[in-house]
Amino acid sequence: MSNTRAPLPRFTDLRAVARDLSGSPQFAKLDKAIRQTAMVQSCVGDLSLAKTTCEALAELRASPRKRGSVHRAATEFALLMSAVTLYARATRTSGSQGERGSVSIVGKLTADQLEDHEALIDIRNRALAHVYSGEATADGVWHVERLFAVDYGDIGWQPASVTKRFQFNQSTFARLLRQIPVAHALVLARFHERIRQLTDLLNGSNDATVELFESHLFNPVEIFGSVDGVWRALEARKTGSGMGLT
Repeated sequence: MSNTRAPLPRFTDLRAVARDLSGSPQFAKLDKAIRQTAMVQSCVGDLSLAKTTCEALAELRASPRKRGSVHRAATEFALLMSAVTLYARATRTSGSQGERGSVSIVGKLTADQLEDHEALIDIRNRALAHVYSGEATADGVWHVERLFAVDYGDIGWQPASVTKRFQFNQSTFARLLRQIPVAHALVLARFHERIRQLTDLLNGSNDATVELFESHLFNPVEIFGSVDGVWRALEARKTGSGMGLT
């Protein structure tokens, strides 16, 4: 009998369980473990997506399609910006109340890796998330803007402007290709550590938490898109992770 015909196991929403446990001293350790595991897992997801974004960018760069056009340049910039943002969001950005946060990896990096890491964060903060016109950021001056006037003689001085920005930066792309696998491996190791701790706590749950599990059951098909999608996700446990589209 195929997996698609077998009954699906039950799924419960651990984030919802954590919300119900919040503030209860008796379950503080389980509450914290759920929240930390969910945060690290989300950061792993960011880095996985950053990796596939770089693969898409490399594939685009190798293609002659629309090379030299503004639309090609805009697509390259969008992919580069997305990869840098995802990397920074997973490894450095600090969140305010209610935001996810990130996993610090600085203490585990070599000197060369730390240089790449800090450069990518600098690019995210000073070239992509904000504009520092004419100022050098990692890998160069990303924004050059001029408001000027041209003397047309009889009609006088006429104002105009120009904006010049990096659409693609080879040095930054090289940093991403070097650093994303490093960060992914470190954050994934942290996730495995958290998931082992959470597994031990879940298996030691008492009747009160089991009742909470029962109260937050959900239909996994709504998340994974189909019964087959659910089974593919469960199969991915053998390798530790999986990725797909719904």
